[in-house]
Amino acid sequence: SAWLLEELRRKDRQAVLGTALGLASLAGVGGLYLSWRSQSKRVLRRPFVIRDLGAGETVEDPEAELTRVISWLQDSIIRPLDARLPGRPFEHDLLAFPFTPMVLVVGNHSAGKSTFINRLLGVSVQETGVAPTDDGFTVLQRHATKTEVEDGPTLLSCPENRPFKELQRFGQPFWGHFRRKRLLLPE
Repeated sequence: SAWLLEELRRKDRQAVLGTALGLASLAGVGGLYLSWRSQSKRVLRRPFVIRDLGAGETVEDPEAELTRVISWLQDSIIRPLDARLPGRPFEHDLLAFPFTPMVLVVGNHSAGKSTFINRLLGVSVQETGVAPTDDGFTVLQRHATKTEVEDGPTLLSCPENRPFKELQRFGQPFWGHFRRKRLLLPE
């Protein structure tokens, strides 16, 4: 009878050991499946087609296409990466690219900034005079069809004006002295 009890215990141990190995195998396979599934969800699918310009393919609006590609890269890759890194190192760069470079003209009042800009553009777009004529910050930008002026709050709140978004941090006192003039300029 002692021998029979020992034999049953040995078989119970083997059954428990077999069950444990089966569960461990199942957990390992399940872990691999979940890992594969999460990796397959991370596959980036670009929403554009890269044209082969050498083969004669064309792009109707290159600027719009480039903006779309870079915006997708920023939103799909750079912003999530930036959110994970300490200090968010790309945060400010994302606001400026891929837009037109800017030139800043600064100086004391009546130093000739507006006269310089008017002569450079070949059109009188900024008021000039001996006394200070403008106490704000004006963005001058070429427009294809018309001349229009936008105030600071409008300019800073519009999502298409990403390069200026960082200026929101200067608050309402700055917004009142900020504007954009979109100009129909000679070629």
